[in-house]
Amino acid sequence: MKGKRFARAAAVVLCAGILAFSLAGCAASADAGQGITVSGISEMKVTPDKARIDVAVVTEGKTAEACQDDNAKAANAVVEALGKLGVADESIQTTNTYLSPRYGSKSSDDTEDWVITGYEMTTSLRVSDLDIENVGVAIQACVEAGANETNGIEYYASNYDEAYQQALEDALATARGKAEGIAAASGVSLGKVVNVQESYQDTSARYLDTPLASLEEANADAGAAAKVMPGQESITAEVTVTFAIR
Repeated sequence: MKGKRFARAAAVVLCAGILAFSLAGCAASADAGQGITVSGISEMKVTPDKARIDVAVVTEGKTAEACQDDNAKAANAVVEALGKLGVADESIQTTNTYLSPRYGSKSSDDTEDWVITGYEMTTSLRVSDLDIENVGVAIQACVEAGANETNGIEYYASNYDEAYQQALEDALATARGKAEGIAAASGVSLGKVVNVQESYQDTSARYLDTPLASLEEANADAGAAAKVMPGQESITAEVTVTFAIR
């Protein structure tokens, strides 16, 4: 008899425990679903203070050896000219170099029997960390030393990361302001931040491209360096924030 009463009591306690656990789980789910989720975006404008240029030396020759020799002399002259302007060696990078044959026919009426008529060699250099005010001078120096091709100018701000961090803080402040407005309109109080997600950062915005038709056109007047205008760079940050409510 005592064993039966003990078993019934144990069953009651077990059921009560299961019920309490179930209610606690329901309460936790309800709390987890309560909150206000908003997004915040901020855009900042910065003026680039640095630039990098891509220049190339292209030479032609009857033989591969002569073509390579002329190319090396011109490329070295470009590097030397940049060094005289104070450009550090680590800011000059050889990004590409190739030598290729040029073909032609043996005679003007021969369209089938092609032969090598000469060679062409290209050495490409990337010059980084240039101060904006020195870009035109650097381009002019490259032209005078033997560079005859370019892919343009890329501008960038040395304080890009700091500016992006500030944009993130401003985006968070914008999100909080929106959440406070929603909470007030809903008759609830805003609680702590329970989740923050940063949206995709477009790192390509770090650089601004400016094409140049040719280095010669950029410096048509050999007596004066080309003036460059970097404009402004847009830095955008966006976040999604969830606030608890009370």
